[in-house]
Amino acid sequence: MSFLTKKSNFWCRSRLISIAKRLAYLMVGWLFVGANYSLAPYFQTDPVKLTPSFIDHAIPFSEHAAWAYLSFFIIIPICFLCASYKNVRWMSFSFMGSGLLAGICFVVFPTMIEYVAVTTPSISTDLYNKIVATDVELNCFPSLHVALTVIVVWGAINKQHWLRTILLMIWGVVICISIIQLRRHLFLDLMGGFLLAVGVGIIVRYCLNKLGNKSN
Repeated sequence: MSFLTKKSNFWCRSRLISIAKRLAYLMVGWLFVGANYSLAPYFQTDPVKLTPSFIDHAIPFSEHAAWAYLSFFIIIPICFLCASYKNVRWMSFSFMGSGLLAGICFVVFPTMIEYVAVTTPSISTDLYNKIVATDVELNCFPSLHVALTVIVVWGAINKQHWLRTILLMIWGVVICISIIQLRRHLFLDLMGGFLLAVGVGIIVRYCLNKLGNKSN
C-alpha cells in the first residue's frame, strides 16, 4: 500500500508540474500577443475602411454568434491542456510569431470595418454590445482570433483521439465563422489570419526541429 501511495503521489505531482508548464507556455504566448494587439493602435496612422465581399454579404449578421466568438477564450486553454506536450512549446512560439507579425501589419496597414448597431433586447445583444465596447475598432487584418484558433486546434490534433480532434476542428471552424457573423472581421481578415497561422506554424516547426537536431 505504501508503494502504491508513493506511486500515486508521484503521478499526481508529475501531472501538476505538466499542467503548470502548459499553462506557463500559454500565458507567455498569450501575453505577448495581447501586448502587440494593445500597443499597435498607438503607432497607427489613419486606418483603411475595408469593404465587405460577396462572401461577407452571404453570411448574415447574428448577435447570437457572440457566444461562439467568446468561446475562443475557452478553446485556447483546452487545446493547450490536451495537446501532446511536444506541441505545447511550438504553440506558444507560434503565438508569439503570429502576434509579432500581426502587430507589424496592424501598424503598417491599419484597417477597420463598420460595426452593426443592435438594439433588440436580449442576452446575446448585451454580450455583443460589451464586445464592441471593450474591443478596439482597429486591428482587423489579419484576424488574430482566427490565427490563434488555427494554431491551437492544429497543435491539438491527435489521431489516437480522433473524436476529440474532430470536435475541436468543428469548434474552431464555428469560431472562425463567428467573426464574420458578428461583423468583427471580414472574410479577408479570416484568410489573412489562417495564412498567418499556417506560415508561422511551419517556420516555427522548422526552427524547433533544427534546434533539436543541433542539440542532439
